[in-house]
This record gives sequence, C-alpha cells and structure tokens, in this order.
Amino acid sequence: MKSQKYNSPQWNNQPSRHNKLFIAFLSLASFLVSTSSVEAGPRGHWYRDKELSISFHYPSKFIPAEPAELTTRHVVNWRSKKSQGLIASCYLRATLIKSEAHEGRTALVSNRALIVAAFVKKTNLRATSVKVIEARPIKSDGLQSLFLKVDSTIENFDQIYNLRTYTILTFWKGHEVALECGSTVPVSAEEQLPEEEAQATVRYVEDGIWSVLRTLHFQRH
Repeated sequence: MKSQKYNSPQWNNQPSRHNKLFIAFLSLASFLVSTSSVEAGPRGHWYRDKELSISFHYPSKFIPAEPAELTTRHVVNWRSKKSQGLIASCYLRATLIKSEAHEGRTALVSNRALIVAAFVKKTNLRATSVKVIEARPIKSDGLQSLFLKVDSTIENFDQIYNLRTYTILTFWKGHEVALECGSTVPVSAEEQLPEEEAQATVRYVEDGIWSVLRTLHFQRH
C-alpha cells in the first residue's frame, strides 16, 4: 500500500477515514486535557483527573511522558541523573466496567483469586512468563483495593526485558482503576548483584515507587 502524505489534496480536501480518525483523536486529546491538570508543589507535582476525581503525587525526579494507550490517563518516568537510563515508570489506568464500582471492590475481598486471575490474563496479552509474587488486599485512601507485585517478560524491538510491576487496583466511579509502577531494575539486581547489594538496590527503587503509589487519592463529594 502506498503511503499517503498529509499535505496531499486527498488528505486536505476529502473526508477520508484517516481524516475522521484524526479529528476524533484531536477531540479526545482536547477532552483529556480539559478534564485533567498537573499542579506543581514544593516537592513534586499532583496529577488531578477531574472526570474521575482521582489524583496522585509524584516527586520532581519523575518526568511526565506520553501515554501509549487510551486507557492510560497519565505517565511519569524516573530516570538516572547520570546515565538517563530508565529506573521506573508509573502510570494511572482507568478502564470502563459494566458493573457497579462497589461490587468490584467487594469482589476484591470475596473473589480475590478471580480478580488476580483476570489481572494475569490481561498481563499475558502483552507479556510472557507472568508470575505473581504478591497479591493482598489493602486500603488505598480508605478505599478497598488490591496490591499486586508481578514479574513478567516483555519483548520489544528484539529486546527482552524482565519487568517487575507494582499495582494498586480498585474500582471507582464505574471504572477499574490502577496506579501502577514498573521497573526492570529489581529483577536485574537480584540476578546480577551480590545479595546485600541487590537488596539495597531493590529497596531504593521500591522506596521511589511507593512514594508515588501511597499518594493515590479519591475525591469524595
């Protein structure tokens, strides 16, 4: 199929499928911008989602990045100051659900195994060798939630990465909501470094990740 230049007459003058998709994308982007904000503070930034009344704080060492999926509301990356290598990424996801949010939160306790299995199934769509290290109920800003620590293998552009993700999952305002952070550093450290050094490295990364996860906030009216 021949590529079509954006400045061609067909692109500019005809209501093509590409044009409609582009307009729809611009409309969606405008909607997302208008329903969210980032506010600077003395120690970092608050991301606030006005549509879902959700917010979270991230330290200044985390820098905003472009979301890769429409269900991802906000992404921030933590990079090494020296090498600029990626240490961790954190992102807020919100997926529309059919049931009531309170039913989902109840299921986090009564049917935790089912929720975990569904989470693993979704993870398997983009990763392999998925292994649940930890899955336990927690309260996030007083809301019944589930914490998951999961190892998986990601293949991207002929590169293989061993990823560890830390997820707070709950249900809120008709959505499955997840604040998640991922890093390849913990698995690499455990595989390549002496035990004491590996533990210190993992602790350093997890402290940075929890500085984001613990701030998840749900605005009650």
